[in-house]
Amino acid sequence: MSVTVHLVRHAIKEKATGDVPITSKGILQAKATALYFAEIPSLLSLRVRSEERLRQRNT
Repeated sequence: MSVTVHLVRHAIKEKATGDVPITSKGILQAKATALYFAEIPSLLSLRVRSEERLRQRNT
């Protein structure tokens, strides 16, 4: 049995410190990432691990 792991880093964030949101370009990146993974039929049992920061949840 083989396992494939996909690592996705958070999208572009606002240039500030702390728990900041992603930018409008980051939103486009996140949407493109979602579309990419939606095209992979083998990801029906996808597990997602995310931190609790705003930018990670929005990505």
